[in-house]
Amino acid sequence: MPSFPLLSATDSRFRALLADLPQLVWTADLTGSRTWSSESWTAFTGLSDEASRGSGWLTAVAREDREHVAQAWRQIERGLGFEFEAHFVSARGGPARAFRTRLLPIRDADDKLIEWLGISSEVQEIAAPSAGRRHAIQESRRRARNILATIRSVARRTAVTAESVETFATDLDGRINALARTQSLMRDPLVGVDVEELIMESLRTFMAPRDTRIRMSGTPVRIGIDTADALSLALHELATNALKFGAFSRSDARLDVSWQLEPRTPLPHLVISWIESGVPLTPGPPRRHGFGMELLEKSLKYELEAEVAIDLTSTGLRLRLSLPHVQAAEDDPAAAR
Repeated sequence: MPSFPLLSATDSRFRALLADLPQLVWTADLTGSRTWSSESWTAFTGLSDEASRGSGWLTAVAREDREHVAQAWRQIERGLGFEFEAHFVSARGGPARAFRTRLLPIRDADDKLIEWLGISSEVQEIAAPSAGRRHAIQESRRRARNILATIRSVARRTAVTAESVETFATDLDGRINALARTQSLMRDPLVGVDVEELIMESLRTFMAPRDTRIRMSGTPVRIGIDTADALSLALHELATNALKFGAFSRSDARLDVSWQLEPRTPLPHLVISWIESGVPLTPGPPRRHGFGMELLEKSLKYELEAEVAIDLTSTGLRLRLSLPHVQAAEDDPAAAR
């Protein structure tokens, strides 16, 4: 059993418990020089108790963190407990792993500082993350702000166009569900959302399995999550209108949805066509301008610089949506729109 200067008069069972803690445990004298290290420290770092004494334990600290640890260590002079984070190198190899270390001052019956007890616990992420990790954190925060702003905007616009409290509740629920569906498709915010998946998910609640009235075609395209939010709302409004007045309201009608990238300067455009047929209508511009028309004709143009053309023909609604496409991919995460 190794010696425990601070525990010389303490029950041996407590000393054994301290030695066997899963955390990396150690002691140091008043100057901060290590005097003992637990078996868990040796198992993780590969440094024996003897090799870790004095300042030998610093060889287990990742090189890029040693200056940071040295600065933190100066707090010993204050005689108060403190903590810091650093990466420790594992004896098993692989990347260094992050630990949070807490130093506790040990005092005698007269409140005199006699020793330091250190406990290092592994954490999942370090306080100073890598550039990639910082970008992911910033993107998550920006994403949270944007989705809350979108929900507030949708709620206000729904309230303005709703004909009753009941329709307000129903319409708002459907639109929030549309945004929620987009989140379920966001497996990685840096990669974006697949357009085909987004369209299929937007239509899923409006059609029966293997619905022969619907045909979809297009090339593989991914879009940024903000673009996907706006497009999901637009598709929801189109599908809701089709259920009330258009292709989904008639068994003999049909919906054709297609998408493709068209080369333009300076950016290619994602072009989506929504064509309903078999729906007798009075040709001309749309007469009703509710939430859906405002979204299609105003919001998409403002938020995404989209070009929107809507036409009511004698056989059904025809829509052409064109918007600048910024590549959403891991090799260019900052460009995801």
